[in-house]
Amino acid sequence: MDHYLSSGRRDPIKVQAEEPFTRRILRDVIDNLHRPIGGTIRMIDMGCGTGDGLALLSNTSDGEIELRSLYNIFYHGLDSDPSMINAARALNTNVRASTFSVGDMRDCGRADFDDYDLYLSFGVPWSHLTPREAQDLLANLFIKTRRSSLRTALVVDVLGRYSIEWVKQWPYAQWDYSMSFMNSAEDVVHAPMSFYSRDTLSDLIDGASQQSGTKPARVDFHDRSIMTGRHTSTGTFNNTLPPYRNYINQLLSGRTDVDLDNLYFTPPQEDCPPEVQTFFASFASSWNERITRANETSGQVDEDELKARNLALGKQLVALEQRSQRGLGVGHSFTATIYLD
Repeated sequence: MDHYLSSGRRDPIKVQAEEPFTRRILRDVIDNLHRPIGGTIRMIDMGCGTGDGLALLSNTSDGEIELRSLYNIFYHGLDSDPSMINAARALNTNVRASTFSVGDMRDCGRADFDDYDLYLSFGVPWSHLTPREAQDLLANLFIKTRRSSLRTALVVDVLGRYSIEWVKQWPYAQWDYSMSFMNSAEDVVHAPMSFYSRDTLSDLIDGASQQSGTKPARVDFHDRSIMTGRHTSTGTFNNTLPPYRNYINQLLSGRTDVDLDNLYFTPPQEDCPPEVQTFFASFASSWNERITRANETSGQVDEDELKARNLALGKQLVALEQRSQRGLGVGHSFTATIYLD
């Protein structure tokens, strides 16, 4: 619990990169529900933790309009950990139209469970399920959506199979994962988890479609934190990987003592699908070009100019990572947004 409530958890990468990227996914999903401005949206956050999904509805980046000001949103957070729910309630006491309860996300697929317009998940809760459990839950949710005359959306968040954080594990779809980035030893979780590529997550969605007799109207895929997943800092599963998250955090903090040579990226050579190999080769070229360009100015600037240059470089690299993503399962987390009419 200490990790989830720690101020250190919300480092510059989380605040300036991950949260805005996730909020854009959420905003797109809500827009694509095709509800009128001011209309009602019932949302359940499966595996809600301390209520990060609710915070995404209220927090904004520059120029954004708060989502809760556009729609009449009813939010319910569900998590199997009572301590998470207690913390979520304490943190969101004054947030209107929001409730929390302890429960298993698999129960959301029961016929007698409440219906929602949006089944939300962030923080990879679907990876805690086996592929069989995930497909059964997805199929049951597809069946439930037939009771609505309006479009329903599901956000399925999992761990990316082809993240650079665990290249030696790429051959395996399930393995024992450790959240060793937690701030306290008692928070560290060791558990078997499921990892997905675009092909395997597509197969799971197709299987749920056939199982339920319900075909999605649209499916989109998103990679998040390709270079800056938290295990780039820990080296738990790839101890030869530079701690990219640390370096980018330093750039975004305006540090002037960052050795840019440490930021160069050599694409993995491990066996993987051709589209993944092609992606990393192209991405590495674009990433390294920006490092080289910034390096060329190192001896020509004073301290203030160096700080501004590093800030700019950090933002450029974050923007490149997000702009380049193709939804292949190559980031720390991998998200499918599914629409049913």
